[in-house]
Amino acid sequence: PIQRHIYAVRLADNMSRYWVQGNWREFRVVTQRTYSLTQAVDWHIALQAAKEVALARLAGSPPDAAVTPLTQQEYIQIIQVEPDIQLSFSSNFTKWGMKNIGTPTSRDLDMAV
Repeated sequence: PIQRHIYAVRLADNMSRYWVQGNWREFRVVTQRTYSLTQAVDWHIALQAAKEVALARLAGSPPDAAVTPLTQQEYIQIIQVEPDIQLSFSSNFTKWGMKNIGTPTSRDLDMAV
């Protein structure tokens, strides 16, 4: 990663494309790719703010409670701050002694949670 949670790939045209990935409570949020590092940094800031709000909300819940890692309201706040952002959601968890079990990625928050 370029910076924690900001990733880059260099394409055949020698241009870099950037994306942001955030993880919390076995939940993963990934942005689309952009040619603008500045935009990726802005997305990182928006996702980090949402993560902090979500973790504060989750802190009041029992660890084994079935809680939503990102609410629709928290998602809407991301979109209001960064209208161009497109997010994909998935989960990555450990179950039955197996590590890194991943769910399919979805752009639909309700489907992902």
